[in-house]
Amino acid sequence: MPFKNKVDKQRWSREYYQRKRRELIDKLGSKCVECGEDDLTRLEAHHIVPICRRSRPFKEAMDPKGKELRCTVDHKHTEGYRRRRKRRTAL
Repeated sequence: MPFKNKVDKQRWSREYYQRKRRELIDKLGSKCVECGEDDLTRLEAHHIVPICRRSRPFKEAMDPKGKELRCTVDHKHTEGYRRRRKRRTAL
């Protein structure tokens, strides 16, 4: 899909990502599994099973298998999030 300029490509990419994110949220129930938060700007997909880094990461990231919705507050209290934060601060 050729684009005439960089701005059109960026706009298309942003809209595509937002559409796919919305589809994922709808498939996962549109609520946080811990507290029931339903504000779409505060919901994140928590990967119960980590995604493979080599094969198609975007396709796997948008697949609802092995994921649950959590709000930003509850997502920060998960074990994987804490472990990742420790690695980043240690560098």
